[in-house]
Amino acid sequence: MRSLIPYIFRFGLLFVLTNCGQKERGDSHSLRLPDIPKLLDRNKALQHGKEWETVQSLYGQYRQQLMQKPEALEPLLKLAELFINEARITGEHGHYYPAATQMADRILSKSLTEKEKDLKFRTLYTKAGIQLSLHDFQHALETGQQALALNPYNAGIYGVLVDAHVELGQYEKAVEMADKMVSIRPDLRSYSRVSYLREIYGQPQSAIEAMEMAVEAGFPGQEHSCWARLTLAQLHEHYGKIEQAEMQYQLILSERPDYPFAIAGQAQLAFQKGNYEEAENLLKKLATSFPR
Repeated sequence: MRSLIPYIFRFGLLFVLTNCGQKERGDSHSLRLPDIPKLLDRNKALQHGKEWETVQSLYGQYRQQLMQKPEALEPLLKLAELFINEARITGEHGHYYPAATQMADRILSKSLTEKEKDLKFRTLYTKAGIQLSLHDFQHALETGQQALALNPYNAGIYGVLVDAHVELGQYEKAVEMADKMVSIRPDLRSYSRVSYLREIYGQPQSAIEAMEMAVEAGFPGQEHSCWARLTLAQLHEHYGKIEQAEMQYQLILSERPDYPFAIAGQAQLAFQKGNYEEAENLLKKLATSFPR
């Protein structure tokens, strides 16, 4: 059985959450600019056209907002979300997950007002996602439940709870959360979780069909859409449908050239076929774009 972690933030690598050494001053909203974690330069192969320029622009925008108003909280959450996305794309988990956690914890350390209820919800949702990516499943479940108490109408938080319940072996509860998620918003994220649960319950063809729906619900070329197609390819590969898996990897690379996870998938298929030279060349290509 494949792990659920590819459905969370990418391949579920286990990283240690490090202390970034920042000090909070009581309950004030003070934030010193040097305390803002850096945006690491993307490898050229991962810049994906104008996407990297947009990311850099947003990072600069949020920094500027904090320079002008150090007590602002919304830019902190935006930075956390940006760092999570960069972790997904670049694989620099050891830098970006602690950075995102630092931003979220700064918000949650404040005495937030009733008017800031939505901000607190979104921050708890974000932190729960980070905890999932770090395999801290019990705390992710607890954080997700805190967020759910603030807003039971958001589809995304049910996705967090699905993931946490699955990883804790609580499958019936995971199905319940997935049903609620789909009823609120049938999209890429909800269909992908339905797919995984169907696989857990021994329904591989239904799992493939649900993941195909997830792919169709995505926007071509976006990282989330490529992730869904990647998972579809892995499903095909896992159940011996090698040609279908190869086709999905090729489609990913036609939309997002040099996508490292698709290249890794191609290398694995080449190795399985005994095409060792091809597999080696693909892995060498992968090594130039992925952090060591």
